[in-house]
Amino acid sequence: MANLILRRRVGLRKLIASLQSPWTWLVAAAGAILAADPLRAVLDRGSVLAIAGLLLGVVAITFGFVAILAQHLSEMYSRTLVRVLYERSAWRTTVVAEGIGTVVVVVVALWRPDQSAGACAVLILTVSLTESWGALTQLLGQFDPIGLIAHQRADAMEQMTAATGHVQVALTASQAILNLVSAAAAKGDWGN
Repeated sequence: MANLILRRRVGLRKLIASLQSPWTWLVAAAGAILAADPLRAVLDRGSVLAIAGLLLGVVAITFGFVAILAQHLSEMYSRTLVRVLYERSAWRTTVVAEGIGTVVVVVVALWRPDQSAGACAVLILTVSLTESWGALTQLLGQFDPIGLIAHQRADAMEQMTAATGHVQVALTASQAILNLVSAAAAKGDWGN
């Protein structure tokens, strides 16, 4: 019974999170614009396809930035940080949604090249640029010196908890050095 209640709570949280996503609102707005078709004037198909090209460029830049960051993290730090990059970041959702948005813009441009399609394409491009900026800003914020320490500490605690069931002994012994390193990183005393 407790598992059922917990699953429903998790499902409700995911539903609420998806409703707060700009991508959900984008789908609703674009669907409403295409269904109502308020702007019926013909638009050059090339204009809408140019916006699709811009979207593809945004996807490429976002994915390229993440790939360079992943390479840097795997060369300089432990592999756990690369796992954090892949599991705890918003960039995957952003890149996938941008790819889907690109396909939608191309399909709409080929289906009916009118101003409603152009408005949807501009809306998709705007949300895509905003979400890419947010995802890249999140990545840069996650991997500052304090963030690196916090991610490695959290991963070590997860591994110890999985192995022993509790981490209090190891946490107590290492807390002093963690506090010292965190304080030094906060001041910027790296290597000076």
